[in-house]
Amino acid sequence: MISCLDKMRKSLNTIDFRLKRIKASQVNSSQDRNNIKHFVRSYFYDLRREIYNAIKNDNELKSLDESMHELLRYAQRRTSVNRYKTMVGICRRELNIIESKALQLVISNYNNSLGQKERNILETLRQINPVAAICYEQGLNDLLDPNRKSWRGTIVEFREGLREILDYLAPDQEIIKAPEFKYETGLKRPTMRQKTIFILRSRGLKKSQSEPAEKAVQAIEEAIGSLVRSVYDKASTGVHSLSNKEEALRVKDWVTVVLAELLEVKR
Repeated sequence: MISCLDKMRKSLNTIDFRLKRIKASQVNSSQDRNNIKHFVRSYFYDLRREIYNAIKNDNELKSLDESMHELLRYAQRRTSVNRYKTMVGICRRELNIIESKALQLVISNYNNSLGQKERNILETLRQINPVAAICYEQGLNDLLDPNRKSWRGTIVEFREGLREILDYLAPDQEIIKAPEFKYETGLKRPTMRQKTIFILRSRGLKKSQSEPAEKAVQAIEEAIGSLVRSVYDKASTGVHSLSNKEEALRVKDWVTVVLAELLEVKR
């Protein structure tokens, strides 16, 4: 919708530029008047629908509709340049009001779409690790985007948010010092799963208490591993199956489970 509003502003700027070049007191040029008629028609036949789809409220468009109708009436007869300029200014103001309300609606919908647990996790992350918070929030934002085509980036954002908080809560050097620590086969640094176990066990949790988070981390690592491999194997069916929204939602749920345990967010 923002691009639609920008398109209308550009058209209004063009009209305003033409008005400033007119020396007469009235707009007499049929070309100038036809251009304004075309602008108004494009609004009612095309652009208005896109704006309405974003705000879902005819009352919010009432003032702009009336201003556009007035511009059309001006273009249907000889009208003073000053009246045109005044109406162009009113249309600009109405566009600004609509954009502001649309953005408020986006924020409201975003907050309402998050569960209490996601909101609490996000707020806690912002306080202790802003980088992790940005990654987690970006993943959540991606899931709300109806026009998104690929979900690889979304999955990686969730994974990186989790990795950031794990590195913060369990630095590699601390993990390595732990009794009985062993690198997993072929790796030279602790895995996310090992870090999760270290954090939860250090709190005195029993295996049965930490197991859900451990399994979630393992599932995330397996999903990311398949995703990375798919980048290098263009023929792999995983390229398609791992880029759909359902997979991104699963990773979001897994990451949320782990973050809730790590941050001790219970609701």
